[in-house]
Amino acid sequence: MKPDIESPFLPLGHISPSGDLGEALAAAALDMPGATALLRRHRVVGLGLARLRSRPANHGLPPDTAEAAEYRDRLDACLDRTRAEVRAAVAEVGVRAADIKGGSVLQLYSIRSHRDVGDVDLMMDDADAAWRLAETLRSNGFGWCDFELPWIKRDPTDGRVYGQVQLANGKLDVPVRVDIHFGGYSLRHCRRIDLPLGRPGYSVLDPMENLPCLLGNSAGDFLIRLKDVNDICLMLEAYGRPEWETTLDLVRRHHLSAFWNRLLDVVRRTSRLSDRASAVAESLVILGVRPERTPLGVFDHRRRCWVTATDAFAWGRERHGPGRAIAVAFGAYRYYRKRHELSVGPCRHRNDARLLDDLTSETCVRLVPVDLLRTLSPAGAKIVDNIRAEEAEPIPGTVSIARVEREPHSYVIAAGEVFAPTLNYGMCVRQAAVGDAVH
Repeated sequence: MKPDIESPFLPLGHISPSGDLGEALAAAALDMPGATALLRRHRVVGLGLARLRSRPANHGLPPDTAEAAEYRDRLDACLDRTRAEVRAAVAEVGVRAADIKGGSVLQLYSIRSHRDVGDVDLMMDDADAAWRLAETLRSNGFGWCDFELPWIKRDPTDGRVYGQVQLANGKLDVPVRVDIHFGGYSLRHCRRIDLPLGRPGYSVLDPMENLPCLLGNSAGDFLIRLKDVNDICLMLEAYGRPEWETTLDLVRRHHLSAFWNRLLDVVRRTSRLSDRASAVAESLVILGVRPERTPLGVFDHRRRCWVTATDAFAWGRERHGPGRAIAVAFGAYRYYRKRHELSVGPCRHRNDARLLDDLTSETCVRLVPVDLLRTLSPAGAKIVDNIRAEEAEPIPGTVSIARVEREPHSYVIAAGEVFAPTLNYGMCVRQAAVGDAVH
């Protein structure tokens, strides 16, 4: 099987392909399932299907391709409705929130459906603002996502608590996720990127200010998709060389130079850019840095694990020296080497309270809603304890996230609900026997 960069279908999903689009359409006519699979893999279904439909012979799409087109149309409509609900909630709570990632780069696309967006991503100032918004959305019928649990970390340089809360708008024809990032954007295992949020209320981040999020997301996944390539192509056409300087500085500071050079290499090899944009792209290559071997379109879990651990070692060496760096890298490798899945069994916990005492950027503390835990508990499990708000003490650096001790466990109160913290997703029946409402 050819690598995606050599695929005859690649021009279908590329906003400005160097390859021949006519040949790609002809190849797709002979293998529509293969073409559809590439578009899905690279998250460029909207653009690719528009081009397939432009060919008269393709008006009657095969079932799998027609299903992808219909789902994309439904999802876009549900995204609009969810974004409207989120905007209203932001105004109600009176906080500041910026639409980031796909919602930001949509501003560069003349045809909105040519940029696939899968969810609503927001950046907020801090944990308190994020959890107040989450509480309001919960009261409006949004649910927790069991496959992406809320998490928190603490940046050791300034003590800031940062993390993410993910909710799902399940009231619609197609459920839409809302990712609320707060306190900065998390990069790989240990790093954090600050973002300017602009004006009060709900806003959309400028694409150049949003670029760290795009790079952080792709570098963290250790995967480049055509949607990333398309975003960079449009940015190269939209921005002059001086406007890239801040981004280049961030790339260097956060050890993204090898990834950045790889992304630029893919852009330059696959794109037909204007002369001005080509000159800008060439000038943005960071000299003396070999491009990372980030795959195009095909996820490689093992390599992602090793790259993340290597980056964690570099971070640890910068701050603590080589001895501590080894421990940080081992912790990252141990966390990423396997896929985590929630489980509930006998209690083997010794001192869960330390998870919240020792918050750092080296460990990702997940917060598991206890009502979700009860769905995983043995049948007939009863609530034997209730968490009381008067027992709670705020976690330093926040007001909206508080902890309650129940030896050997600790619990978190946030958004008016109770959570059990975990690192390894191994939970116990005692944690599931706690009430999910704050009394």
